[in-house]
Amino acid sequence: MPDSDVIRDVSNTLKSFVNVGAADILNGQIADLSDLSDLTLTPPALSIFLFEIMEDASARNLPLVRQTQKNPIVIQKPPMALQLNYLFTPWTKNFETDQQLLGRVLRLFYEQAILSGPVLQGVLAGSPNSLKVTLHALTLEERTRIWHALTRPYRTSLSYGVRVVNIDVTQSQTTASVTNGRLSSSTLPGGTP
Repeated sequence: MPDSDVIRDVSNTLKSFVNVGAADILNGQIADLSDLSDLTLTPPALSIFLFEIMEDASARNLPLVRQTQKNPIVIQKPPMALQLNYLFTPWTKNFETDQQLLGRVLRLFYEQAILSGPVLQGVLAGSPNSLKVTLHALTLEERTRIWHALTRPYRTSLSYGVRVVNIDVTQSQTTASVTNGRLSSSTLPGGTP
């Protein structure tokens, strides 16, 4: 069951997936998680930056989940569905290698847009969950805002959204099931039953 660690584990899943799929480009670990705040030392060849977390609107307002285990009945909210938005940015100081990395990331997520099974890391490992990875077409203005907020010069990068990431709810309500009931009818005004 995914818990609040699921955000970290989705990021680690993306990192591992890219590192395995692009290892031949620079012979080793390519991608690393970064908030892009301190790249003064040795930046990774490809940074994976989680820049936005949103509730997945398509899974909003789902009905309560009822789990019946004879008696009592457990009622709780459905898991919170999230969409995580990432920026993949190359930092190799070589334009050709940067473009090669971007091309490889595009190919990897095009060929396997749904990550599931043994690819998943952490609390997601061994679960029936799957991550749907989609390339986002951010406008130049939206990209520029991100880089401006980071106080970094603009760099060519890819933006991907990952959904559906579920965070299970820990609060639940129990109630007894109805075992006996009695229905009665009454006469409506006007004399009709």
